[in-house]
Amino acid sequence: MISKAELCPELFEFFTRHHRPGRIGFVGTTDAVGTAIRDAQSRITLDGTPSRWSHVFLMGEERADGEIYIFESDLEPDFDRPQFRNGAQESRLRKWSVDAVEHAAVLEISGAEDRVSALQAAALQFVYGQQVAYPIMQLVGTWWQIVAARVWRANPFQEATALYCSSFVRHCFDEVGIRLTPNHIHLSNTAPEHLWQTTQAAERYAWRRRESSVGHA
Repeated sequence: MISKAELCPELFEFFTRHHRPGRIGFVGTTDAVGTAIRDAQSRITLDGTPSRWSHVFLMGEERADGEIYIFESDLEPDFDRPQFRNGAQESRLRKWSVDAVEHAAVLEISGAEDRVSALQAAALQFVYGQQVAYPIMQLVGTWWQIVAARVWRANPFQEATALYCSSFVRHCFDEVGIRLTPNHIHLSNTAPEHLWQTTQAAERYAWRRRESSVGHA
């Protein structure tokens, strides 16, 4: 969830260099919403500090227009029309290659390279088949379950046809038989930090604004 911003060439180059269909992209933004989401995850980070991550997405293919596309669940304002793009959607990778991003990462998941077609089919089904919505109140419910140490219990604001970003990505991998998180974490409480801590990562690439530190994490 981020407003229009200037493209960050260094970040765009980072994402482009490490792009492969089926990889997971992470961003941590410094806007009010992003900061709140990062702070809310401090109880599940390994060191008790705010998470680096406020949003995740599934990388898709480069298409005929030369753009790399991603699959995500987001609540995005449309500045050309008085409306929001709500829920599961396809976006261009450049959407998250902006100056508001402080941290970024790309995860290669073990076994995903052999299931790219199935992953994208699952994502497309959520976008165009089920038309999954973005559940704002479910974010509040996840925060509460994290604070109460009850991530195993279903989100009190869970909706059958709604998934926010990290639940959406996890569900796509669930559909192809890849378990990114421990079983005790309920799908409706899956936070970006839970995905970052996955034991299924074959490779991690990280980027940080200002320090230009790009490399393995």
